[in-house]
Amino acid sequence: MASYVKTCLNKDEKIVIEAKRTALLLVGKWISAVAWFLIAIVSVPLLASLDFAGWPVVFPALIAVVEVISAILATLRYKGEEMALTNKRVVGKKGLVARSMIDIPVSQIESVTVDESFWGRLFHYGKVEISTGDLGGDSLKGVKNADAFKQAVMAQVEAYKQERDKEQADQMAKAMAAAMAMNQNKPQA
Repeated sequence: MASYVKTCLNKDEKIVIEAKRTALLLVGKWISAVAWFLIAIVSVPLLASLDFAGWPVVFPALIAVVEVISAILATLRYKGEEMALTNKRVVGKKGLVARSMIDIPVSQIESVTVDESFWGRLFHYGKVEISTGDLGGDSLKGVKNADAFKQAVMAQVEAYKQERDKEQADQMAKAMAAAMAMNQNKPQA
């Protein structure tokens, strides 16, 4: 899956967790396409033999073609989407022909929400939305174990904040030590 993600990793960057996707999102589309295809195979000859002409004969076949094309496009969309959390950012892509790249530094992530439908709760998948406040954010549907992905993102955000706070504290300590050393070296008046 992570072909795009792996190609855009920077130096000292590693994948923490990938947003694995479920193919269950495609089941309904393909069931509908196959059902309409079977209806068309049965009904077109039947309607033609009953002396129906024009649209009544062609209509089931047209719906079948539209449903099959819709299922194929949904499958291509599914194959063209990926997202992963690295130790520095959330990265991914959407689309095969027209692409939308996802690149959200951990420092800009404000919240992560998970939306699960009835079926999502039953089969453990959901939509993950990453919010960056005023800058927007991004989302990905059909993520397996969406809560685990959310927890990993929030843990990485927390680790980033702790590291940033430690660096700031170290800088303040150095600045205070330097100021105290300067005061000790000044002659007393």
